[in-house]
Amino acid sequence: MTKWIEWAGGICPVDVYEMVEYKLRLDPNVSYTCMAGLCRWDHGRTPESAANESFRRNDIISYRLI
Repeated sequence: MTKWIEWAGGICPVDVYEMVEYKLRLDPNVSYTCMAGLCRWDHGRTPESAANESFRRNDIISYRLI
């Protein structure tokens, strides 16, 4: 399995059709799987997330390709 890559936010780092496993700030001991294009990679860099701090708990903090 590939190594975890730390993520500080920004534009989706992989092809939107790639399957990724990722961890959230809320609970870094749990991982989730999803197509990259369906994930929120921005870390509060959109008006929606900047205006609502509760969205920050759902920031992706690390990911890896499946």
